[in-house]
Amino acid sequence: MKFRLLRHPHTDDGTPAMTRTHTHRPRAIRTVAAGAIAFCAITTLSGVPASAASPTLTGVLSGGSLRLAWEAVDGSEAYLVVDERTGEVLWRGPDLGYTQAIGTDESRSLLVFADVGSTATTIGKALAMVPAEGSALPATAAVTTASRTTLSWSSSLPVESWEITGEGVPSLSVQGSSAALPLGLDSETPVELSGHTVVDGEATELISGVALAEPRFAGSDVGGDAATGDMIAASTPVTNSTQVVYETYIPYQYINAPDAGSPFDCESGDGSDYWYSGDNRDFAFDSGKYRTRASATYAWIPAVTYTAKGVSPTNRYIRTSSGAMVYESSRTASKDGLIMEPMSNDGRRGQLHIAHSVGQPYCSATNNIDYFIMEDVYQNGSYYFSGNHDQMPNHQLVMFSNLSDGSRVSRLIFHHELVDAKCLSMFYPFCSKREYQYSR
Repeated sequence: MKFRLLRHPHTDDGTPAMTRTHTHRPRAIRTVAAGAIAFCAITTLSGVPASAASPTLTGVLSGGSLRLAWEAVDGSEAYLVVDERTGEVLWRGPDLGYTQAIGTDESRSLLVFADVGSTATTIGKALAMVPAEGSALPATAAVTTASRTTLSWSSSLPVESWEITGEGVPSLSVQGSSAALPLGLDSETPVELSGHTVVDGEATELISGVALAEPRFAGSDVGGDAATGDMIAASTPVTNSTQVVYETYIPYQYINAPDAGSPFDCESGDGSDYWYSGDNRDFAFDSGKYRTRASATYAWIPAVTYTAKGVSPTNRYIRTSSGAMVYESSRTASKDGLIMEPMSNDGRRGQLHIAHSVGQPYCSATNNIDYFIMEDVYQNGSYYFSGNHDQMPNHQLVMFSNLSDGSRVSRLIFHHELVDAKCLSMFYPFCSKREYQYSR
């Protein structure tokens, strides 16, 4: 294995609105000096000062706890905090604040309401992630009100600057630890926070992604008389099953084999101009073309997780002096290096680990495709994914929700494009690794 696997304690062919490539090409980048973006004393990307649209909900994620605070709402004598993923009322009381403990390698999504008599009014939403013990990923919180989202983070390792990107949001380079985005509760927008650091002597790219989405529950769902411990029912179709699919693929039709004597240790020593087959595609939800495929189907009834894995053959060609590609042979790598371990499924939440080290069958194990991922998936469409992978080939993660009304929702979680074909080798020194976490 050519990079450390973070061991944790414990996805139609159409393209919907949520489908977008998470390899962003920044538009006008605005740089903000250190200290210019301070939590709750910030300027939105649109240039509206905080004083013109002060948030009614703030949040601080520190030491494994998310501390929420809000302003009093006229006519309200009580407030409620609801777990958006389970529908449980976690707390009801008169205080203008609430603290939620969050374990390592865990994500929580909370909704805050004000009781205004016979109904409840939405104050805001908080989505928070705490990475695994020893991870370089930043603890990240996104607190959303009617008109904006405050993104804040803290990392255990130094990062010179962070880039924030999202659909319809101008890219932003930040030297601080928070930023305000003009995205309110009605936004359906994935946002990524990314930066570079050094982990165990290796250059590493860190990505923390939050999928901003409309709250699952409205004030009318909650009602003004909901009590601690009550379960709120959402007025949406039930998800019968959720499928998460991780594919690695080579976008090119052909890829040149390493020359004889190179450090990439492939069978290229007889002087022939060898080329290997790629998958000849870009992002697609279900193309059927991949190097490797790992599929987990969380069947919420009867609370069982089914796994399937696939490895495509690699064809080898000889390029003639005229440029023609002549088929020479084919080999298929073993599936033994693709290990899928379902951890739990209680009918509402399922967890699974994948450890992947699958080789190029004409090369030594030093050129394996390596990745690790932890999946934490909820019946209502929420999720938390964390892991790491090589920067060759392309990596994509998608999720399909099969609903009780017969419809199907497709979501792109990430699409990470390769950096360089040479990044497959553990001996190539110019490729950073990538660690990530994504939550909704």
